[in-house]
Amino acid sequence: MTGPRPAEARRKALAGSAAKDCAAAVREDIDVEAALGRIPGFIRLDKLESSKGRCYRLDLSGVGPLFVKVFEDEGKAANEASVSSRLAGSGISCPAPFAVEGPVLVRAYLDASTATEELEAALKWGDVSSAARLCAKVAGLLADVHALDSESGRGIVVNDLNLRNFLVAPNCGLSIIDLAEAGFGEQAKDLGALAVHILTHKPEFTDVSTMMADDALYSYFDRAGTLWDASNILWGFGEALKDASARRKRPELPELAAGYMSHLRTRTEAMRRRAHHGAQD
Repeated sequence: MTGPRPAEARRKALAGSAAKDCAAAVREDIDVEAALGRIPGFIRLDKLESSKGRCYRLDLSGVGPLFVKVFEDEGKAANEASVSSRLAGSGISCPAPFAVEGPVLVRAYLDASTATEELEAALKWGDVSSAARLCAKVAGLLADVHALDSESGRGIVVNDLNLRNFLVAPNCGLSIIDLAEAGFGEQAKDLGALAVHILTHKPEFTDVSTMMADDALYSYFDRAGTLWDASNILWGFGEALKDASARRKRPELPELAAGYMSHLRTRTEAMRRRAHHGAQD
């Protein structure tokens, strides 16, 4: 059995040093960026935009760029490390951590854009088919995540799910990230959150966003190999709407989404009838 290649071993060793030095800087309340600047082979450090913790791209000589995230507490870092390792180890496209130390996690930096950015670009150019395919692809990946540990719709959930949880690489490969809030729960709420984010992507609640949300749901259930469960999906969508309404301070969201809720009822009932008739043929 062979060990890791020298370059990969060096990369992981440097990632470990970055995690330890960064965590020590946090504990001692000193400059994290200065601590990262002292890592052997340091080239440059770029601070990345993030609403959850401090994130950096760390470039070191002789290894690929590293992604360094400083969480608000150690529990979040440990949880993201645990869940992402589980997904990656199961063959799901998710960057596994190289090192985690206290509130600091270090993994490979992915040269990719978020699904939000890709969706905005496709819609800006009027490429509705590409936008719909992207939504379907995201939903398919979510179905793979849910399938890992699911029983009657309960299992691994991303929680706080949005389109920024998914990265699109230049080769169109898709990965899931930001799993600090992941845990065990009702998976229909995850799926509902995805539908809400698609429907509220500007311009909101249009025929185009309805089509994209439908394509996402079709893709999810097709990948999962199950029929649409009307009561479950309506419940998940409703719960996700409540959360989005409160978090975004938009009490009008449930009313704006009433049309799609009605559409969902009609669509799921039609699919149920079709499946029932098909089973009797």
